[in-house]
This record gives sequence, C-alpha cells and structure tokens, in this order.
Amino acid sequence: MCISLGLAFALTSCGGGGDSGGSSGGGGSENRVTFDQIVIPEGFNLRTSYPVMLDISLGSNELMFLNVYGSYKHARNGEVVADTSSRIIAGELKDGQFKGRFTATSGLDSVLVEAWFRDGTRLPFRQVIQLPQETITIRN
Repeated sequence: MCISLGLAFALTSCGGGGDSGGSSGGGGSENRVTFDQIVIPEGFNLRTSYPVMLDISLGSNELMFLNVYGSYKHARNGEVVADTSSRIIAGELKDGQFKGRFTATSGLDSVLVEAWFRDGTRLPFRQVIQLPQETITIRN
C-alpha cells in the first residue's frame, strides 16, 4: 500500500504529459508559434523575394557587431536611428570582415547596415543601402 501511494504521488506531482496551452513550469524554453500567429510583412510576395549577399570589410582588427535593419528613422539632428524590431540579420565582424546572406522582399526599399565596436565608446558605422541589389559590398 505504501508503494502504490508513493507511486501515485510521484506520477501526479510530475504534471502529466498533456499540453494545457499554458506556460511550462519546467526548465524547457519551448516557444511554439502557430500558423495564425505568423506575421507576414505588407507587400511580401514569395515570388518577388530574392537573396542579398553581404560582403563587408571595415578595416578594423577589433571585434565588431553587425546589425542590418529593414526600418529606420532620421532623428532631428540627421542621425539614422534603427527600428530594432526590424532587424533582418546580425553577426560578428571578425577583423572587420563579414560575409552573409539574407532574403529581401520587393517591399523593402532600403536597409540600414550598422556595425559597432564592442567597447561602446565610439560611434558605430552606419550606412543606408538602397535596394534592390543582389550584393551589398561595403569597404571602409
């Protein structure tokens, strides 16, 4: 009897296996997205999307970080400010070099390429690139 009570307690305290739709209390970090939660950008047409190659060389021996954004604004002082929710690609520039690829859509007129130094004490490199282009090459 003690064994069956212990086994029953162990089974009920583990939580069972069904998906209740709520958040998981365990250590797992499952982020499931259903089809109706997918947001498709306005103007997106799979037939009019195309790959864009990035070839960046900034001539720095320091570690830098790269972000490419699809949306940005111009501040009153003329500075370009990225809409961080529109990040398309991110990565590290090692010895000032980055090669990568992303898919652009026909609705994307330009992108903001931003590379910043790890120490954060210097202004980042920023350049707006007009699209469509199959290859973005930046040499500095």
